[in-house]
Amino acid sequence: MNKISVLLILVGAIGISVYLGLSFVNIPIADNSSSWKPVPIGYAQGEYGLQMQKATSARDALGSRLMSQLTGAIESDGPQGAVGICSTIAPQLATQIGNEFDVSIGRTSHKLRNQSNVAPDWMQDVVDGLVEEPSVFAKADGSIAAAYPIRIAAACLLCHGDPDTILQDVQDQLIMHYPEDQATGFGLGDLRGWFWIEVAGE
Repeated sequence: MNKISVLLILVGAIGISVYLGLSFVNIPIADNSSSWKPVPIGYAQGEYGLQMQKATSARDALGSRLMSQLTGAIESDGPQGAVGICSTIAPQLATQIGNEFDVSIGRTSHKLRNQSNVAPDWMQDVVDGLVEEPSVFAKADGSIAAAYPIRIAAACLLCHGDPDTILQDVQDQLIMHYPEDQATGFGLGDLRGWFWIEVAGE
């Protein structure tokens, strides 16, 4: 084989390698549409801008409406009134907002109060790692999922603070509604859990 033939073979091989490399460089997630993969939030805001807007709007709506309900219950019935809001009204609000924004939405925590709020599978690393920043995941079909941290505000301590300082009436309500409660012992500003949202591809 002469030198020119060898050179042509090498050039062809390099060309194929470059082509194959370039053909995969812009694929951010696996081809398996059932598999959630983490993506950088900056990338998600650009590539999945509409879904990200929908996710944050749904999160804001659930957070503000839930806080409004809790504040009203505390003002009218005392701290123990807030326990009933979380057990009955919060799931209804999540369903309502999910329908309103066309998303799936909920809350979860590393210290569950309501055992029905177990995290979706794609959030397991977020929960295990106590991730304190927003996290975004995507599928090959264009769907995204986002987790947004929830922090303890002053009013939250009435039901989630040091067990020695929680009023007995509140403790009685917690035992009644949540016999497997783990969600006490928090301090102001602590990571309480996360809002999670799943948004279908556009």
